[in-house]
Formats: sequence, structure tokens, C-alpha cells
Amino acid sequence: TLLANGMLYTTSASTTIAIEPTTCDVVWKSIYNHDEPEIYNANRGVAHWNGKLFRGTGDGRLVAYDAMTGRELWRVVAGDHARAEYISAAPLAWEGMVFVGVAAGDLGIAGRLMAFDAQTGRKLWTFNLIPTPGEYGNEPWPGDTWKTGGGGTWSSYTLDPATGELFIPVA
Repeated sequence: TLLANGMLYTTSASTTIAIEPTTCDVVWKSIYNHDEPEIYNANRGVAHWNGKLFRGTGDGRLVAYDAMTGRELWRVVAGDHARAEYISAAPLAWEGMVFVGVAAGDLGIAGRLMAFDAQTGRKLWTFNLIPTPGEYGNEPWPGDTWKTGGGGTWSSYTLDPATGELFIPVA
């Protein structure tokens, strides 16, 4: 649950809801229609930036909504449904970027964190949380174990705005 601009925002597996906090009236409710069958149906919340809300989905999408109306602004594929990747962690939005990672390490994924443009949904960069061959840190991973080594993100992220440093708990 998030309080932003005088509105309370909360999520369930497929629903995003705006609540007027002094009366508990539902201002709007948006139900996400999946593009693919859900891998998993957990959702840990939304991020807010510049009048937009951002959330992940059980079919691996990152979705942006207008925070005042609940109208979907864009949706992008962030997780590979065929590889059992989905988004359960609440994204983090900062300086026009939305940071989100894929889950779940226990389903055999090799996790990664991504940054998307908050206005357009365009992917800005990707960082492998389990390093692939040729990347720093891959040496301890024998054979092809890096492919299913985990590295999913399912919990909250933290950012130090003074340094721009992201802190990502990795499973």
C-alpha cells in the first residue's frame, strides 16, 4: 500500500485500487487482463512517479496507470513467460525511471533487474543478478548452473537518492 498525493493505492494479484483515505471510498479500480496465463499471482504493491503508478504482473508485465483515473497508459513485457518469469515485487520509481526485477529464483530462473522509462515504458538497461559467462562474478558458477541459479527479486527495493545507489534483495 502506498500513500501519494493524498490518495491511498493498494494492489491484489490482478487489481489496482485507489482509495480516498479519509472516507475509505474507492475512487477507481483497475483490473489487469493478462496477456499470458499467470505464472504466480502475488503482488507486493505499486510505485508512484509524476502522476503515474507502476506495478508488475503474474505474467511478467510492467504496467503504468494514470494515478488519478486508473487508465492504463502502457504495458511492456519485462519477464519471459516461457521461462517462468513474473513480477511480484513492488517496482521503485525515481528520476523518470522504473526499476523492477523478475522472480522467482525457486522456479529456476536466472534473475535480472531492469530500468524502464517512466513516460514510455522503453527498457533503458538490464543487469543480470546471476552473472552470465564473460561477466564479472560468473567464475564460481560451474558449467551451466548460472542458467538456473536463482537471483529472483520478490521483495521491496531501496534507493539512496543522495548517491543513486539501488539496494536489491536477491533470492
